[in-house]
Amino acid sequence: MYMKKWIRLFSLAFVAILVNIGSNRHFDKFSYSQTKEHYLWQNHHKLVHFLAFSKTWRDSLILDSIPAQELLAIVYPEILRHSASQDTFETQIMQALYIPYGTEEADFSLGYFQMKASFCEQIEQYLQKEKVLFPHFQPLYQYQNTDSVIIRSKRLERMLDPAWSLQYLQAFYQIVLYRFPHLRNLPPEERIRFLATAYNRGFLCSEAEIKRFYSIKLYPYGAGKLKKYYYGKRNFCSYSELAVYGFQNSLSQEQ
Repeated sequence: MYMKKWIRLFSLAFVAILVNIGSNRHFDKFSYSQTKEHYLWQNHHKLVHFLAFSKTWRDSLILDSIPAQELLAIVYPEILRHSASQDTFETQIMQALYIPYGTEEADFSLGYFQMKASFCEQIEQYLQKEKVLFPHFQPLYQYQNTDSVIIRSKRLERMLDPAWSLQYLQAFYQIVLYRFPHLRNLPPEERIRFLATAYNRGFLCSEAEIKRFYSIKLYPYGAGKLKKYYYGKRNFCSYSELAVYGFQNSLSQEQ
C-alpha cells in the first residue's frame, strides 16, 4: 500500500511536468499584445472544421425546443480553444488517472466542447435527482454497470463523442433554465451571456456568482497564479463576451 501511494505520487508529479511543457508550447504561440480579432482569425478554422465534421449534429438533438444556434454559441469559445493534439495528450492522462482514481487525480477539459469529467458527473447527478423533470435525459445517468471504474471509463468515451457531448450540453441548457426560469424571457444575447458564463463558472453557482463573472477576462487562458507568473496577463475577454460575439457574427454566417 505504501509503495502504491508513492507510485501514484510520482505519476502525478510526472504528469504535472508534462502538462507544464505542453502548456508552454501552447502559450508560446501567442504574443502578449494579442487581440480578440487576431485570435478569432487564427482559430476560425476550428469552427469551420467542427461544423463540417458535425454537419449532421442536429440529428443528435433530443429536444427540438432548444435553439441550436444558442447551444453552439455557449460552446463557441470552447470550440475555438479546442486542440486535437492536446486532446490526445490529456486523454491519455485521463485514462491513466481519472478512470482508476476519479476527478481528484485528473479532470481535464476534453472534446470540441471542452467538457470536464466533473461537469459531466454533476449533470448526471442533477438529472438523477430530478429525473421526473428531465425524462429525456435518462441515458446520461443510466449505466449498464455499477462498477465505478467501468462507469468512469464509459464517461470518458462519451466526453470524446460529439453526439454524447451534445446531449450533456442540452441537459445543461435545460437544467440552467429550470434553475433560473426568468432566462426564458430574456433576449437571446442576454440568455447566452448567462449560459456561457454558467458553463465556464459552474451551473450550480448562484445567479449573483454567475453574473459576477460576466466581465472578468478569463479567456482563453483561464485563471491561476502559475499562468500569470509565467505567461503574463494575456486574457483578452470574458467567455460571455465571446459567446455573444459568436452568436451575432461567426455562427450566423456559418449556418
